[in-house]
Amino acid sequence: MARPRNEIPTYRRDTPRDRGKAVVCGRPVYFPGEFNSPESLLAYQRWLAEYLAAAPLDFKAGATIEVLALVFMEQFVEPRFRKNGRPTSEVSSYRVAMRPVVELYGTTPAASFTPRSLRTCRDQLVRAGYTRIRINGHVQRIRRMFRWGVAEGIVPEAVWRTLTALEGLRKDEGGVEQQPTVPADEALVDAVKPYVTPPIWAAIQFQMWTACRPGEALAIKSSNTLADDPILPAAVRSLCWVYRPGSHKTEHHGRGRLILIGPQAQAIIEPWLRPADPEAYLFNPVEARRWADRKRKKNARPNLTNAKPTPTPARQIAGSHYTVWSYSRAIRRACERAAGMPSNLIEVPRRLKGTERAAAIAAAKAWRREHKGCYWHPHQLRHNAATKIRATYGIEVARIILGHARMSATEIYAERDLVAAAQAIAAMG
Repeated sequence: MARPRNEIPTYRRDTPRDRGKAVVCGRPVYFPGEFNSPESLLAYQRWLAEYLAAAPLDFKAGATIEVLALVFMEQFVEPRFRKNGRPTSEVSSYRVAMRPVVELYGTTPAASFTPRSLRTCRDQLVRAGYTRIRINGHVQRIRRMFRWGVAEGIVPEAVWRTLTALEGLRKDEGGVEQQPTVPADEALVDAVKPYVTPPIWAAIQFQMWTACRPGEALAIKSSNTLADDPILPAAVRSLCWVYRPGSHKTEHHGRGRLILIGPQAQAIIEPWLRPADPEAYLFNPVEARRWADRKRKKNARPNLTNAKPTPTPARQIAGSHYTVWSYSRAIRRACERAAGMPSNLIEVPRRLKGTERAAAIAAAKAWRREHKGCYWHPHQLRHNAATKIRATYGIEVARIILGHARMSATEIYAERDLVAAAQAIAAMG
């Protein structure tokens, strides 16, 4: 029996030749490589995306939620939410939002999805432990899928219209309440200095003096750190350096982003500037590895016997720059060391197996629950700088320095605000 056009051609096994195949309208399509091999699965995914893109679906044929979600992710989400050739975190958020819809209503026709169905999916997210704000965002993503389906002719417009009747969760109606981000305790920030590498500490200080985001601090290079930017007013150039990130949070909205670097921040990054290699990241793991090796050799005990030295275990190759995740992890581990966490619990050794490893992990979790107050994360450093700037120079100057302003009112007002921001940064440092 021929497979209807509104069903997904599944990945099957061609037993005689042990390879993968899919059947479309009674005809097999074979994929290279062995069955379930990465080569075969990748070929199937590529073929399926092309097949769905070339075969428009009709809601009258009874397209299912599973088909709608797959086409939506392949044709809209993944191509749209990309930055510098890589998918953004919004793609992962859409996958989380789609999961309860597909799990609960995957085989249901898209035209039969109701506000009650949407509420059931929302209840599933509440039980999963997500915050209320994040749950409301996921519900909006589900609605967006159906709105896109209306534009593509997959679902009737009435389905999307009725889904808008479900109101968002208010406080205490469901979901975990997200705590507001507060500035980090500066005593806790200073306490991690002996436990982080020089590049990490320089990035922390750079954030404190410029109010930039963690990703912006880690992406700084010699090439985009300008001591003299001819585009800016002369009053700004005489007071600060300017850092224009190659990529930033709101670039997809067509907004520019510049970070003013005052005297204190200039002193922090000057030792890390590389005029000979302007495209190298200033704060990179390679420098941290070299620093750690020098420190290890300096503290090593001399070998007074003829015994061969113990070979150094294989290590992961250091990358060209830190990611926000690795930067946050380094700070988290430094917080634990500064608070006195036992060294054998900071990172559970891989040699431990079975019950010993489970016991070590449980002990580490118990210690972390007991010492919650010792932690801070790099996003809080931006709040530290913003609080100081706003208290001293007002909210308008803080708005410009943090990059929250739309530079589209008039050139006169933009220049006046920019000069005030530059004066604030210069005075701070």
